[in-house]
Amino acid sequence: IDDAEVAALHVGGAPVAGFRATFKAALFGSTCCFGGFGPADGFSFNLVPAATVLANPGYGEPAEEGSTTGLSVNFYTWDNVVVEAPAIEVKWLGQIIASASFQPSQSPNGITDPVAASRDVVIHLDTDGTIDVSYGGVTVLNNVQTPYRASTIGAPKWVFGTRVGDANDNHWLDDLCISTVAGGR
Repeated sequence: IDDAEVAALHVGGAPVAGFRATFKAALFGSTCCFGGFGPADGFSFNLVPAATVLANPGYGEPAEEGSTTGLSVNFYTWDNVVVEAPAIEVKWLGQIIASASFQPSQSPNGITDPVAASRDVVIHLDTDGTIDVSYGGVTVLNNVQTPYRASTIGAPKWVFGTRVGDANDNHWLDDLCISTVAGGR
């Protein structure tokens, strides 16, 4: 995302009551761990208060675990062997609202090409606070009620975070489009 696109992601400071975000995600090419079956670590899509976003974030801020200051949709790829991942989850203020077992990386399928690995992602937050998440045409989370409040976010900003730790995988995102519904709830 270039500087012009970042400016567009500020939504002019208006509260966001709902949104529909679409983009392509290509997670692929792990050469680590279990013959590529251990891709790491994933990425997060976050809607947070603009004032909480660091100009120069450190390692893991926010990474695949998402932000603790707003709404996060996390796409985990690393299997921690503690039933946490691989999964797609929704968090509000750092608390897990919903989680579904799902592997977003195409590395376990042996895919090493970004075009073949590319999957359509749709995240839709309705004005009633329910959220839907689909990945590669598969509805992973549907009509999940969140405690989302536009007033908690205030002036909004979207942030992607990713991390690969000691393992590896490619995390490529493209064709981001966010349509918003302005106003508070």
